[in-house]
Amino acid sequence: MTTERREHEERGMRRRHLGATTALLCLVTLALVSAAEDAPLADAARRQDRTAAVTLLRGGADANAAHGDGMTGLHWAAHHGDVDIAMLLIEGGANPDAATRLGRHTPLHVASRSGHAEIVRALLEAGADATAVTDAGATPLHFAADAGSADAIGALVDAGALVNAREPVWGQTPLMFAAAAARTDGLAALLAHGADLTITGSVVDIAVRDDADRAESRARRERMTALREGRVPVE
Repeated sequence: MTTERREHEERGMRRRHLGATTALLCLVTLALVSAAEDAPLADAARRQDRTAAVTLLRGGADANAAHGDGMTGLHWAAHHGDVDIAMLLIEGGANPDAATRLGRHTPLHVASRSGHAEIVRALLEAGADATAVTDAGATPLHFAADAGSADAIGALVDAGALVNAREPVWGQTPLMFAAAAARTDGLAALLAHGADLTITGSVVDIAVRDDADRAESRARRERMTALREGRVPVE
């Protein structure tokens, strides 16, 4: 493989990696500006207000009530790495596999992306699906690899995550996500769990990828605007 082609493919891999992780960051940003008043428990978890969470649960609040974008209290606890509130919600009946409306991220995806290994383990013990995929085809292991969390990677693989899982568009594995983010601890953990160094992703045409990225970003902005303005009905 020529140096030019290798650099071409590496740029494409980084673009795909950034696209998958940026979607999750956009989701969290959207949730911050679109918190719904009819999801007080999710709001309490977003604020990391344990006292309010306990009071609401004792009063019969729905542990699975979500903000307009689908972020539940458990998503927020996963995002913050708040084990205490996460356990309260799980014990209160929160669904560990609840998916957001934008991107279909589960709490396990969110915890993995943030590198919160203790939350990852708690969610897995509560029955979370270690192989769940987002709309873009990324698994929690892809996100844990991106975060470089060896502990989260180990917990996910032990729970059945596929170490060589490939997202469907460019065929990238968790190992490729870790490499793109320069996560040496993540790379070492994945290799220790049998990640295959010989797998290659698809060759990326940068011009075509640029067009696709712009279209994807435009569609995401339009959907975020629609959610903020209430033009997308809450399910």
